[in-house]
Order: sequence, then structure tokens, then C-alpha cells
Amino acid sequence: MSAVAPLLTTSGAPDPAPAPAPAERRSVRDAMLLFDGSDADERIANAADCVATAFGTHLEAVLVNEISLPQVYVAEPLAVQPYEVLQLDEEAADRTAGILTQRLERTGHTFELRRIEAFRVELEASLASLACSVDLVVTARPYDGTVRTADLLEAVLFGSGTPALVVPPQRSAIDLEAPVVVGWKNTPECFRAVQGALPFLQRASLVHLVTVEENPSGEEVGREPSADIARHLARHGVRLEVRHLPRWEHPAKALLNEVDITGAGLLVTGAYGRSRLREWFLGGVTRELLEEAHVPTLLAH
Repeated sequence: MSAVAPLLTTSGAPDPAPAPAPAERRSVRDAMLLFDGSDADERIANAADCVATAFGTHLEAVLVNEISLPQVYVAEPLAVQPYEVLQLDEEAADRTAGILTQRLERTGHTFELRRIEAFRVELEASLASLACSVDLVVTARPYDGTVRTADLLEAVLFGSGTPALVVPPQRSAIDLEAPVVVGWKNTPECFRAVQGALPFLQRASLVHLVTVEENPSGEEVGREPSADIARHLARHGVRLEVRHLPRWEHPAKALLNEVDITGAGLLVTGAYGRSRLREWFLGGVTRELLEEAHVPTLLAH
């Protein structure tokens, strides 16, 4: 069998390999903002303003009003008519919508504001459906001292697959040039979080790809546990360093410690690697981050 000779240049030397094409910069073209009329709305608007300023993002704002039934005892007659039970305080809802409209107008970005008034199950289904049509969801951190719970966030993460940027009480502004910490495990949830965070990772001064040791399986097969994803990110123009941490009893605390050490302005990781019910009873990384994260955290399931 004859060999194929290399293509020669005019100097007689083999052609050099073509230079890799510059990595395409990702963007956030639209984001859903999850408002509920509480004090947390302002920090959601602040974070969304930072994102839209950097990426020219269109803001799809949603004001959630949950309809709840009054608590009555079986032995008591219903004190109100059935149609009154379903009524909301329309005046208060209109006032909140007006305040949010003015707040979003001050950002100078294009936006739409819609209201969803429904029972909790209907709210969860509606938000999951809306989240399927945006690049990012921006919401406040639950368990932050207010009445917010993780129910609506979980509905979005599980029902749409769209990443969510969770804003804590301590910090709502996002510095896109600050370092980023990525909590990495070789799981679909973490990979989807990394993919959703690419617009932020590409603009960060440095990305710390952090793994927390759980078992020696990576060493047994003779490979670094994060080598493949590190190469993938490098091909996308991400400046990064890999950090392997020894075993921690609480991996969430290890990640938050890395955030403090590196001065990171954003934490990225997968959400709910096991069932929500099990995390609720036994605890888990996602639950701890939703309770304790003090920087904006990008999660995906």
C-alpha cells in the first residue's frame, strides 16, 4: 500500500496545522425574572440589570401571585362565599406591578411584565413552561429569612432544564470580570450548569474548576476527574485552573470556602443530584447552598 506524502509548502516543509478558530462568545439573549412582590424583588432586578447590561438581554419579568384558600375547621361554616375565596387583593397586585414596571424602565433594557395568578400547583406548571423559552431564570435565594421556599425554583429546574441564577440577600450585583468557582462532578446536572454558565465563564478573569474528593475512583483509572471538562472549557476560551480538594464532610461548605479564598463573584454547580425528597430529609449540597450561599449561584438540573 502506498503512503500518502504530506502536502509541501514552497519551502519544502510540511504545512503547519491550521490554527484553531477563535472560540465563539456565548450570550444570554433572554432571561425570566421571578418576582413575588416581596423585598427580594429589588435584588432580582439588580442582578438582571447586570446581566442585561453585559449581554443585551431581553427581560421577561413574571409577577407571581399565589391564590390560597382560607384555613377553616371542618366544624366551622365557611364565612365567605366561594367566589370571594378566589379573589385577590387586586389593588395591591396592581400597585406592585406598577412599581416593578417603573423599576425595569429605569434599567433601560427591553422588557415585558406579565402577571400569573393561580394556585401553587398551577404556578409551578406555568413557570416551568415559561422557563423553557429563555436562556436563564433569575430568582431570589429561598430560605433567606423571608417566606420564600424552594418550591418554585425546583419547579423551574426540574420542569424546564433551564439554568437558574439564584441571588442571595448579601450580594445582588454581578461582576462579570471577577473569578468564578465551578463545583464539578462528572454528572449531567453539572455539565448542564457549565453549559448554561458559559457566557459568564468566558468573561471571567479566571475560573476555578473545583472538585471535592468523594472516592478514589478517578485515581484508580489513572485520570484526573476534571481533565475532560477542563479541556472542553479551554476550547471555549475559558481561562481556568483546576483545584482538587480533599474530602469534606459538607461539600457545600468546601465550595463556599473556595468562593471566599478566590474572591469569586459567582458560583456554578449542578442541582439536586438525588431526589428532592431525600435532600429535604437527609440534607444535600443543593439544600445547603440554597440556605447559605452568599454570592449569586447558577444552578441547573
